[in-house]
Amino acid sequence: MKSVLSRHWFLISLAIVLFVGLFAPPSWQALADNRALRSGIVFSVLLITGLSLSPTAVWQAIRHPTYALLAVLVNYGFIPLAAWGLSSLLSGELAVGLIVVAIAPSTVASAAVWTRKAGGNDAVAVMVTVITNMSCFLFIPFWLAITSQGMDVELDPVALTYKLALMVVLPMIIGQALRRSGQVATWADSHKSSLSTACQCGVLSIVLMGAIRCGIQLETIGLGRVAGSVLVMLVLVVILHLAALGVGYWLSGLAQFERPNRIAVTIAGSQKTLLVGLHVALMVGGGLTVLPMVSYHVAQLLIDTVVADRFSAGERRCLPWRA
Repeated sequence: MKSVLSRHWFLISLAIVLFVGLFAPPSWQALADNRALRSGIVFSVLLITGLSLSPTAVWQAIRHPTYALLAVLVNYGFIPLAAWGLSSLLSGELAVGLIVVAIAPSTVASAAVWTRKAGGNDAVAVMVTVITNMSCFLFIPFWLAITSQGMDVELDPVALTYKLALMVVLPMIIGQALRRSGQVATWADSHKSSLSTACQCGVLSIVLMGAIRCGIQLETIGLGRVAGSVLVMLVLVVILHLAALGVGYWLSGLAQFERPNRIAVTIAGSQKTLLVGLHVALMVGGGLTVLPMVSYHVAQLLIDTVVADRFSAGERRCLPWRA
């Protein structure tokens, strides 16, 4: 039991936070609407993320950028286009939420962890997350402007670009700059586990804020009115993630990548970060907008655990696609 809790504490905590937020009293709305607090948490988590990134791993991947760029093409090309099509099966904030899922950057922690667990090149996974996170201030407004036409989205592309550059790119740059101090880099490397836990706690706090807003909105409109749409959304996020895995594996096979790099493209190209995705969802939509992002994150945790195990065991026959 203890080992299960230690391995899956984040997933368990995520479920608890969602439950607490969805059924929180109305007095908690002030917490959910505190933009300064949310921005501060996002900035802090991404600063820690930049501090934790090893420049050595990044530069190793830069020497062979083809692998990372193919994964970026899947992450910022295929997934947004696929979600755009699938969003027609939803309406309102759930449709907007699915678009937000698709345009979020790859996640640093999960992409590297699952790639390493599967026997892949985790340096490529790190590079994918760096590229997508550092360029998200351009891609997110671009894709939102294209895919959200006809949707009820609070969108000012210029303002959104500025906010994302300030809240996502700047803290990661500061984190990398701090690593130039040998003492800071040594400290960060020796406290990676603690820093990772701090980041995950920050993500959970953002989830709580989103869940509170979602719960208040559900109470207003009634769960029964959107239950069917929520079920459809759950199916769509699973389809979207499986499709991204399949396309990444297929394209890297066509490119004749070696197995470790193929695994990295498959996993890193399909990952989406919960932190930035939730932040964008709360910026451009209401409470229900966060549900697809949380659902996608849970789906990728569960699905990629199985996929990584299959890759690690060399059981390609268990995957629904072949090279």
